[in-house]
Amino acid sequence: MRSSDTDETPAASGNATTTFPLTITHALDTIPIEKKPERVATVNWANHESLSPWGSFSKISFYTTHDTRSQFFTDLGMKHPQSIAKASATTKEFSLTQSAEQVQNLSDVDIIVTYGDAEGTTLATLQKDPLLSKIPAIRRGSFVSLPGSTPVATAANPTPLAVSFVLKDYVDLLGSAADKL
Repeated sequence: MRSSDTDETPAASGNATTTFPLTITHALDTIPIEKKPERVATVNWANHESLSPWGSFSKISFYTTHDTRSQFFTDLGMKHPQSIAKASATTKEFSLTQSAEQVQNLSDVDIIVTYGDAEGTTLATLQKDPLLSKIPAIRRGSFVSLPGSTPVATAANPTPLAVSFVLKDYVDLLGSAADKL
């Protein structure tokens, strides 16, 4: 990994320093990340497949800091939002669910990542929802949707074989969402 000289921050390993903008170079490509995302969360909408006729979500599920999906963000040099870290400290579970009426608990999430949105309509639906549209990441569109039928969807559950195959596309999607901060 090569990086430039601005916005210095400790890397996930704790020993090295990562600076932004940075460029990630891997076997398939070189990926620039212009601005350091502060907090990233992987979110799974508990009832995303069964929207009511008025497009309402009643529950939000999210992965805790114990899950490899959210740990992948720290591997990329990002931090967990305080709200996710705090909720994770109360459990050993890999995911938790909360009522959509508690959207203020996700106000510190900079980017939301979800999967299974083959039609690409989830963000627009969330932005119309009277509760979930109050989450800043949803309001501004700092949102990554990994369509379940595409190769990049494997980033939603990273494995050693999949990471190098999808890293460029995944980081590009995260970078586009970070550009909206």
